[in-house]
Amino acid sequence: MILEPVPPFRCRDVAFRAAADWELAAYHQLRRRVFCDEQRLFTGDDLDALDARALVLVALSRTAGVIDDLVGGVRTWEDAPGAWWGGRLVTHPDHRGTAGIATGLIRLAVATAARRGARSFHATVQIQNVPLFLRLGWTQLAAVDVRGAPHALMAADLATALDEPTRDRASLTTPTSAPARRTTSPTWDQASPTWDQASPTPNQASPTPNQASPAPNQAPTWNLASFTPNTSRPTWDQASPTATPNPSRPTWDQPSPILDRTAA
Repeated sequence: MILEPVPPFRCRDVAFRAAADWELAAYHQLRRRVFCDEQRLFTGDDLDALDARALVLVALSRTAGVIDDLVGGVRTWEDAPGAWWGGRLVTHPDHRGTAGIATGLIRLAVATAARRGARSFHATVQIQNVPLFLRLGWTQLAAVDVRGAPHALMAADLATALDEPTRDRASLTTPTSAPARRTTSPTWDQASPTWDQASPTPNQASPTPNQASPAPNQAPTWNLASFTPNTSRPTWDQASPTATPNPSRPTWDQPSPILDRTAA
């Protein structure tokens, strides 16, 4: 039997937003996996002083609308008034090639800086990623070397940063927004009956416990004050005035010939 490797699951539902506590730790872990273990650009860890003041934006996969894993991230910071930079762009190895993760992170980083008054946005990009940035409207300025690996210094086009499709940027503020309420279904405040309207009230036509007829689903009670005994039939303590005793059937005060008969 030949067992072929199972390809990793690649979620197409991705949300983009600023990192929370657990997402920030997962982003740092993913950076170590890629930049230290895979590319060997750093030894042990790639954290530096910029991490203390950089804004981290992350991409999160969702299953059935519920966030379940971090699949990418990028950091951005203001180096001088109006001069913003981006770096440490990383995508989870199992999700590389999934359309939109790296692109969404790049667009979100540039748009975030533009909203905060950026007049320029630069990044040093690995050579293999330059074509992606060029397709997004970036400009290649110069060739640089970063830790022995060839990079390109590139600049983003801030003039169109806020005019691009906003699918990725919208997820920054509402990554798990609930769908709008359907107006076709009645709500508690609409014309459909509510719990307080379904049952009759004391001012309605249905009888209440204080009226003559019993309330719905309520067993009638005996009113002993108005009860009149039926003298036409004998009661337990009263002999019948009209009925003739049947000698063939015992009365309550006579012994039963059947019950008192002893078996032979």
